[in-house]
Amino acid sequence: MVIDTNDRMGCIIQDCNNSKYVHCFYGPRTREPMGKVIYEIGTPCKKNSHCTGNVECLVKEGLCTAP
Repeated sequence: MVIDTNDRMGCIIQDCNNSKYVHCFYGPRTREPMGKVIYEIGTPCKKNSHCTGNVECLVKEGLCTAP
């Protein structure tokens, strides 16, 4: 399961026998305990300066994302 320390994610979708399968990978791998809070609720960004690091603000979603 994805947690707050993950900074990479990739998913694939496969059609197989009239069914769709989705498989996702998260990283970096960690051994965090089950039941740990996976994110902290924060104030939505409204501009790039509200984000930290090499990321940009998706204003409509209020989320900071890596370009």
